[in-house]
Amino acid sequence: MKKLHYDGPVVLVVMDGVGLSPRRSGNAVRQAHTEFLDMAMGKYLNIPLQASGEAVGIMPGQMGNSEVGHNAIGSGQIIKQGIAQVEAAFKTGDIWLSKAWRGAMEQLGIKHDQSGQDATKQSQDIRARDGKAAKATGGNSVTVHFGGKKTKKSAKATAADFWRQQAEKKNRNKTPATLHFCGIFSDGGVHSDINHLEQMIRRAYDEGVRRIRIHAVFDGRDVAPQSEPKYIKRLEKFCSEFKDADFRIASGGGREMMVADRYENDWGKVKLGWNAIVHGKAPREFRSATEAIKVLRSENPKVQDQYLPAFVIIENDAAKSALSARAERAKESSASSQHGAKPIGKVQDGDAFIYYDFRADRAVEFSEAFVAEDFDKFNRSVKDQKITDGKNNPAPKVFYAGLTEYDKDRHIPEHILVPPIQIKTPLNTFLGKSKISQLAVSETLKFGHITYYFNGNSYKKAPHEQHIEIKSDYKAEALNNYPWMKAGEVTDVVLENMDKYQFVRINYPNGDMIGHFADLEAGIVAIEAVDLQLRRLAQKVDELGGMMILTADHGNLEELIDKEGVPKTSHTTNPVPCIFYDNTKNAKKYQSAQPQDAGLTNLAATIALLLGENDYPADWREPLIRI
Repeated sequence: MKKLHYDGPVVLVVMDGVGLSPRRSGNAVRQAHTEFLDMAMGKYLNIPLQASGEAVGIMPGQMGNSEVGHNAIGSGQIIKQGIAQVEAAFKTGDIWLSKAWRGAMEQLGIKHDQSGQDATKQSQDIRARDGKAAKATGGNSVTVHFGGKKTKKSAKATAADFWRQQAEKKNRNKTPATLHFCGIFSDGGVHSDINHLEQMIRRAYDEGVRRIRIHAVFDGRDVAPQSEPKYIKRLEKFCSEFKDADFRIASGGGREMMVADRYENDWGKVKLGWNAIVHGKAPREFRSATEAIKVLRSENPKVQDQYLPAFVIIENDAAKSALSARAERAKESSASSQHGAKPIGKVQDGDAFIYYDFRADRAVEFSEAFVAEDFDKFNRSVKDQKITDGKNNPAPKVFYAGLTEYDKDRHIPEHILVPPIQIKTPLNTFLGKSKISQLAVSETLKFGHITYYFNGNSYKKAPHEQHIEIKSDYKAEALNNYPWMKAGEVTDVVLENMDKYQFVRINYPNGDMIGHFADLEAGIVAIEAVDLQLRRLAQKVDELGGMMILTADHGNLEELIDKEGVPKTSHTTNPVPCIFYDNTKNAKKYQSAQPQDAGLTNLAATIALLLGENDYPADWREPLIRI
């Protein structure tokens, strides 16, 4: 195969959240005045790429997202990841055998004589025996074996009876420790899934846990913008099934307001969530999550779930029994008028805490706050004093686990329920071995995607690779007032450095970040701002004798209103563009290879060919072009 050579760089532009859709209604991309993009789509080779579902290693029909999109582009492989990997662990039961799950249970005093595998098998055997007995006796009393002893029980008995007996023996004279769960509170499937939370709650109950607190980070971004009431109602109904247990939502707040910061853009969000969850201190207090949403929505009817202020749930000491707690929740009374009420879910020494997101970027900072021995980002105590010595800043002594690993380089957290994905030979590593110089540029809000995720979930740079971050310095809740974001500044830096590198990759976050507002006018301005920068890049690329690939990691901006006319903030399953902007003589040397099911994972091999590296890894998917 002949090798291509360019005098200038190969430039990859990821227009984050810009998909393809024939519909004009709610489509900011089609309604915008994008002179350069319109020209490029009509004049140059353009291959639509799949960027969702199985094409990027997630569940069939699942919308794409920035993490898996950049993983797919940089890895050149379809790797089972995110929700697909976690679903498999739940299906096989491997998650319950993990050291992290067993460690959380042991932290709560639930210690089994058997290994986790034996315990799981005994649980399954008991369930199977109960089912057979029930059929044989028509529901009459039968003898069931618990821990080698015969006990007269109803045929409806389950494994929960066994684990409850074990737990009661251990905890009869102790104040029960608490199992805490925290994560994005929806079924969006981008960062988390409430179904996973419910499965873990049920399993914990079966093993004897009787006190659980849920700290809900409201979504409204990967799901409908005001959909949290249905998730609260769903979880409260689910928890009410466990009559002899105390399972409740203890705190909440929008993902753009607390806990879920990313790329260290605003540690203040993490601190706000920390104070609410760990110390039970927040700007607002309510008797229930249902009341919280009702009151907050009455104060600001248009507020999206992702921007709801942080709050904690409180109750009087007299209302601490499960029965009286349910009565208190039913009252729907305002917390501000009550005297002597206390938060119901503070994190205490001896508790266990599980963060149930399977995506890393909005989980790693909060996890670091729990597990880092030397931590100077904020004061972890209830005091508000500035930290001068990170080693003298203790966190609660809890067993902390993540659904998966959130930082592969630093191994945060130490305890994980599902092993992280392994990506061999990502594009940056392959190019580094060939001494090809590389530059990655974006603003803070997507810097981790064009670096960490693109590079196979690692911040480690290959030889001759450099990263430049443009600081994002605006409030997330007001971002739609600045839809141009830092696109101009990103381009400025690239133009200053383009002639120094052979491969340049850029992420413009506008389409994704503004798309999550479902604000059509702002969305139009966002894509027009990116279009202006593409024109600037193209002029420099032509001057240097290079070429440019214009693509996206997933859709969003092209579908801001759904088919029912409802504002849509979430990503889409639409394909994304892949335009080969090339005015060199090389443009006539290649053509579309017309690969089956062309997707983002075909880009790594394509870029390798354009850089003259034909001997790319055998496990990469085939290139989009043929020389």
